Amino acid sequence: MSPTYAGYAERAQKTMADKTTTHGKYDDTATKVEDGNSDRGSSNTSKDSIASKGFLGPYRAWTWRMGGPSETCTRGGRRTRKEKKRLVRNGWQGYLNRLALHWKRQEEAMQDSSVSRKNSEGIEMQSQENETLTRTVGKLQQSLDSKTETAKDLSAQLAKLEDAKKTLASERDAEKAKVAEKEKRLQENAKAVSELQGKLKSSTNSISKLKDMVKEKENQQKETSSLLNKVSKELEGKKAEMATTSEKLKALSQYSCAMATASDEAISKELGRIFATVNNLAKTFFSENLSRSVLGDDDLWKDIDEQIRWLPLPASNTLDAKQMRIAACIAALGSRFVQLIFVPVYQQSDTGGLSGLLSSLAAADAPRETYLRSVLLDVLPEDQTSIRKQRIAEIVRAVCTGIGRLLEDQKKAAFRDGVEEACNVAAECWQKIRLLKTKVDPFMPLSEGIEDAEHFTDEFWQPVPLPLGLPTNKSSQPTSQASQLLLRSASNPKSTRKHDHLVPGPPRTLIMEIGITMATIFGVILLVALIWALFFGDQSMANIQGV
Repeated sequence: MSPTYAGYAERAQKTMADKTTTHGKYDDTATKVEDGNSDRGSSNTSKDSIASKGFLGPYRAWTWRMGGPSETCTRGGRRTRKEKKRLVRNGWQGYLNRLALHWKRQEEAMQDSSVSRKNSEGIEMQSQENETLTRTVGKLQQSLDSKTETAKDLSAQLAKLEDAKKTLASERDAEKAKVAEKEKRLQENAKAVSELQGKLKSSTNSISKLKDMVKEKENQQKETSSLLNKVSKELEGKKAEMATTSEKLKALSQYSCAMATASDEAISKELGRIFATVNNLAKTFFSENLSRSVLGDDDLWKDIDEQIRWLPLPASNTLDAKQMRIAACIAALGSRFVQLIFVPVYQQSDTGGLSGLLSSLAAADAPRETYLRSVLLDVLPEDQTSIRKQRIAEIVRAVCTGIGRLLEDQKKAAFRDGVEEACNVAAECWQKIRLLKTKVDPFMPLSEGIEDAEHFTDEFWQPVPLPLGLPTNKSSQPTSQASQLLLRSASNPKSTRKHDHLVPGPPRTLIMEIGITMATIFGVILLVALIWALFFGDQSMANIQGV
């Protein structure tokens, strides 16, 4: 073995020992050398084969290292079969050459290792500085991150503040508008307040006036209260007097009858009932022809003329004569009703003075007349009923002995019953009328006042339509001239005013036509007057005075 290679081997062994002592493990140095010579094309070194005993250790290691990736031992530093074959094939010479070359390279690597060591120290210092700088940079990075987060927070807060600013700006504008509106309202309110102050001032004046009025009213109320107390005391006294008076009135009311009220239509209805009854009676018995014996009885006609002087009754069977007899019957009943039935109180001897007194009192003081009449009506009611019956009998007798004598004997009994019924109807209706508060008086002119009767006929009364026609008895029919005169006279009632004293005489042939005509005219007028006076007079014409 040459010295060069031996020296290299010794130095390699010594170096390996130093590396082992210094670094503790050869694996690390070998690794570093391998790393330092990696750029020179050396192969990788095993981690276990270099730290071996004596020279074989490096030999093994370097033989293992010189192989390459395909010659790597896979079992803990042992040479593979392929490596052994290669060593045998190449021989020791080739191996030594390669080993020398390897140690040369190893020396260079060691030199590079010292430099690397120095560099590693600088690197360590630099690493420490880098670590310090890294820590500083980390801290700075942390600070930067913190500040970045803070900046982000500040940006978010700034955005929120911008939004809040915009919101506040809009709210400020709205508040400004509200303030402007409120200022406007304040101005309006100030104006309204000024107006209200004026009103308040006027109201204050009014209140002061009202207070004065209240004081005045209070004074008046006090006076009124005192007056009321006085009046209350007087009222108590009046109540006591009224109670006493009521007792007296109650006692006095026992001596009077109750008076009723009725309308004018009801009164007219009752009077119409009387007229209908009397009219039917007269038509029933005096619308037929009289017998010749009655027509020829002059004494009978004279007696009737004496009883009925104000109405001529022709002794004939003409239509006009019949109507005049009907009118005479109605007038006979009506006049007697007025005298005997239509009186306020029935007295035994009645001269008409009481009726006149009550009529005058009704015109002057109607309530007093009503009260007086109610008292008189309740005086001896049984006696008044008896007197009324006597008067009805008197009327029946007078009519039957008067115009009733013109009837035949077989009709006189029926006529008497009819007259009595008419009297009862008149008495019944009049009993209702005289118990009314309204005073009803019959109105009929006296028989001797013919002109007054005609005057009242023209002014107040109206004609009653009676059937006019041709007479049935041709022997006693008036001439055509007399008939025309009758029609003209009937159409003009005023033509009868000149006939003051028409008293018919006994029937004669020569003057019969004229007498019948004039009697018919006058009879129709009086008939109308009597019927209207009895049954159709209104309140003013009938002297009706009510309470």
